[in-house]
Amino acid sequence: MILDYNLEDVPELKAVAPGEYSLTIINVEEKVDKNGNPGILVMMKIADEEAKSVTTWLSLPGDDDEVEVKNRKLRNLKRFLECFSLTLPLEVSDMVGSEGWAILRLEDDEEYGEQNRIKRFLVQN
Repeated sequence: MILDYNLEDVPELKAVAPGEYSLTIINVEEKVDKNGNPGILVMMKIADEEAKSVTTWLSLPGDDDEVEVKNRKLRNLKRFLECFSLTLPLEVSDMVGSEGWAILRLEDDEEYGEQNRIKRFLVQN
């Protein structure tokens, strides 16, 4: 196979300006962080924008978590689930396709350049 494409016309994806955006979950992965804590890596597309995807880490309670840490993680999970109108029990893969709103901020990443990060998940009434 010979590849022959005009790559000069392919636009680079960029981060969007800080603000409120509609997001769609496009991928989820169950993972364990470098400290051995369980979590879910969530990738979201910004609706109506030719922009980089937004990724966030949902840290889940671990067996060794103190009550305060466990409750903080559960509050964050609750906000995420409410934002995307999801309820428990839930198969993680069923999150894909869910839509919600969030306030995004802009962050400069040494490895990936400007990235959007979740400042706060919003619950639509």
